[in-house]
Amino acid sequence: MKKLISLMAALMLLPASACAEARIPVYRVDEALLFFNKTTGEITGFAGEPGWLTIPAYIGGNKVVSIGRGAFADCQSLRKVVIEEGLTTIAERAFHGCDGLFEVWLPASASSIGDEAFGGCESLKTVSFAGPVEYVSASAFNEAPWLDSTESEFLTAGETLLIKYNGSAKDVILPAGVRRIAASAFAGNTAIERVSLPEGLTDIGDNAFVHCENLSNVDFPKSLAHVGVGAFDGTAWLRRQTGEFVVVNDMLIAYNGSGSVVSVPDGITSVSCGAFMSNDNIAAVYLPSSLVSIEEGAFSDCGSLTAIIVPDAVQLIDNYAFTGSDVTLYGSKGSYAENFAERNGCAFSQPVNVDVDGHGVYFDVAPIIIDGSTYVPMRAVLEQMGLSVLWNSITREATVTNGETTVTAALGSVGVNVNGERRSVSSPPVMLGGRVMLPVRAFAEIFGFNVGWNNSLRTVTINSQR
Repeated sequence: MKKLISLMAALMLLPASACAEARIPVYRVDEALLFFNKTTGEITGFAGEPGWLTIPAYIGGNKVVSIGRGAFADCQSLRKVVIEEGLTTIAERAFHGCDGLFEVWLPASASSIGDEAFGGCESLKTVSFAGPVEYVSASAFNEAPWLDSTESEFLTAGETLLIKYNGSAKDVILPAGVRRIAASAFAGNTAIERVSLPEGLTDIGDNAFVHCENLSNVDFPKSLAHVGVGAFDGTAWLRRQTGEFVVVNDMLIAYNGSGSVVSVPDGITSVSCGAFMSNDNIAAVYLPSSLVSIEEGAFSDCGSLTAIIVPDAVQLIDNYAFTGSDVTLYGSKGSYAENFAERNGCAFSQPVNVDVDGHGVYFDVAPIIIDGSTYVPMRAVLEQMGLSVLWNSITREATVTNGETTVTAALGSVGVNVNGERRSVSSPPVMLGGRVMLPVRAFAEIFGFNVGWNNSLRTVTINSQR
């Protein structure tokens, strides 16, 4: 009776808004009164001084699905928590600052543990997982001594999710059962020089190996299908990748180039998380026909990016793929790219058409608009205009002539030679999709053609003056 009176007294001390909010019912469980939303299945708060607390699968005949944000935060009396099967989510800061909490048992149904869920639990030394967990935030156990446990090199959740590596070996071989590596699991470990990832591993989380500065060799399994943002930033392995494109299992995980116009090689199936993130040099990107997915943050915060040509094969674009970038997606009508753009408020445009003297020109690489200039494949359009085209792959120069006028232009240069005289054009020739692309108006007008634009048909019209 005394305990019940103390619980009711604690309840009366709560702000009126805590009880009034959504009129959430109160239920007694062990030595606590729990605020439980039977509609959502969420525990939203508590009253009393619980010590050993079992969170049941059902409260008042309703299934318990989640523990809400800050539901038990700063509960100083809590010592042990056992969560029964059925609960899936522990939200951010759910048990934050529970200084006396020393043991937690999680059910096999648990799939997500949010930011700082057990942060600041300075006595938490035992965490038991009955099964695999899909997601554990990198900050979920901040300041909990369990996170730095030295009893095992590999701290796992349900044996399949590697939460943290606490070893100091130079050569690290992950256990065969690990299927995912959590965010920041190896972050800052300078002892590691080589890591062997097991076959069956599918996912490497954000910043998983960030600042492992001596990590120079990584054995990737064929099963790997996802690499998070910055997973290998600051590693010797990434510094050793000297090519423009860093590719693992047909996934483009980083771009090391400096060009403003980028043609991603054929065969790549995914642009991984953060591959082009914060690159202020790129203005346009031509994606290959083999591409299937564009992951989170792939092109985010690219200040100069204006155009991305998306092939019809793409089946997935993450909602945050272009965050912070003012970009136009080019694709076919009815394509996944168009549907994505419509759902997410992105600019979308169909490819540009070109008509020369009333005849449409076919292109195997689509024309695009970059910074107001329409770029077209050089040979296809110039030969349709009756011009001869020669390409020097060594000097990377094109020579175009009609017998009377000869123009020589180099990739990336706005300076061209017209019958030996130096002139400037508004935009330089570029290489896209394995084709030399020219700003069509500038070159057509040099040879005396009239150039027009039909906005409704998205068509460039080129007419001779003969």
